[in-house]
Amino acid sequence: MTVARLFAAFMLAAAGAAHAATITVTSADGANEGFNDTSVPPANAGCNAGETLGACRLRVFNAAAAQWGALLQSSVTITVSAKMDPQTCTQTSAVLGSAGPAGAFANFANRPRANVAYVVALANSYAGTDLSAANPDINATFNVSIDSGCFGNRPGWWYGTNPNVAPQVNRLPLLPVVFHELGHGLGFSSLYDPTSGNALTTQPPIWGFYLYDLSTSQLWKDMTSAQRAASSTNDPNLVWTGPKTSRWGADWLTAGRQGGCVRLHAPSTLAPGSSVSHFSTAATPNLLMEPNLNTSIFDKVDQTLPLFQDIGWRTGIETFLFVDHFDKPCPFEQL
Repeated sequence: MTVARLFAAFMLAAAGAAHAATITVTSADGANEGFNDTSVPPANAGCNAGETLGACRLRVFNAAAAQWGALLQSSVTITVSAKMDPQTCTQTSAVLGSAGPAGAFANFANRPRANVAYVVALANSYAGTDLSAANPDINATFNVSIDSGCFGNRPGWWYGTNPNVAPQVNRLPLLPVVFHELGHGLGFSSLYDPTSGNALTTQPPIWGFYLYDLSTSQLWKDMTSAQRAASSTNDPNLVWTGPKTSRWGADWLTAGRQGGCVRLHAPSTLAPGSSVSHFSTAATPNLLMEPNLNTSIFDKVDQTLPLFQDIGWRTGIETFLFVDHFDKPCPFEQL
């Protein structure tokens, strides 16, 4: 691979407090379960002295919400309805959590593009008002069964929020899982059904303007549903053509690109819940928004923030690359 000389990796443009997003987390659990669990947490689970197990869990969620809030700009509070319920969990595999936008809107005030659907939190940030005030913006569920020791040799979740403090007794860090899943709810979601290829919105989702198939030379917005369904399993040719992501990844990624573009997760066997709405597992170094948990990633921006900028998020960190050339420019790249 020809490597372009990198003069400046990124520029920090700190967002003022008035512009940073506020993300609030509310419990959807019942009495004495999940976030409302009043029991005393295990001594080695990373909780603070005097915390109930429920309060300990909520503290982790609030930490992840604060991390995202510091990165994104919105004058409208982003609301998350979260709960911890039993989910699939065996000695060899487990569903750790899931989250997604509670809705999407098009043709709102100050929209970046007409007749294009954006997840509700992003739409609110442009409209300057809550377009769905009666509902949360993100719904999230996480696996409380992990605390029963059901997953391999791990005795439960690790509730520490300091990435410099290693989890005790092989516990599974919750913070990077929450940080990842909130990313889906905030916009790292294609809003297409990869099985049918149908859009989940009346207007085409913003992702369709950047999802590109190198085999057919088409953006998803221009494909039929059948073509999109086929593209969902067309690894390594399903890529992202957004200019911020493409330029940032051109030198930063040593693997996980195709045709100059950053690859998305499109295994030959469709993986519901994972295909399309994640970066490829081939990415090196590991990325926050891959389908598998990278426990070392607590707050990394990596390729995720440039993709958020591509779809319209205004952020507190602007990523700029100044390079001599690219070995394989990504199609439709525009600056």
